[in-house]
Amino acid sequence: MALRSSLLSKLGGSGLKINMLNRTVAQFEANEKQKQDNAASRLEERRILSELGPLTWKRFRAALESGCMKYPKHFTFEVQPETDAVIRGPKGKKLCVQYLPAANVISYESKGAPGTLPIRLNDEDEAMIRDGNVFKSPEESAEELLETLLA
Repeated sequence: MALRSSLLSKLGGSGLKINMLNRTVAQFEANEKQKQDNAASRLEERRILSELGPLTWKRFRAALESGCMKYPKHFTFEVQPETDAVIRGPKGKKLCVQYLPAANVISYESKGAPGTLPIRLNDEDEAMIRDGNVFKSPEESAEELLETLLA
């Protein structure tokens, strides 16, 4: 508002210039407010993910371990530090998975092919694993990764 008042006083009374300036300043102020709102929204999302990301990872890791226990003839879950998991599959195949908390990403390598599974908030503000444009539960994503060892 102070910017608008200052500029209007310098322009004098030209109606057309004042109307154009009013629109330009209003658009500028709206854009600035949108940037502030977006920044605040991103900050809030990061805060929520810093709390929910580790829990999502734990669910994912537990699902990997559960899948291995369900099919012990095909999979072996090797005990690793809390941020890692190694699964051995048939024919010497191996899946290495690591949680990167700073980025809220699960990084993996299966059969020499690396990949990442970002943990993001869906429309209901639930932490889910994003696979392309699709949100998946940690359990669904873990099952899909285990299936890669059987292919």
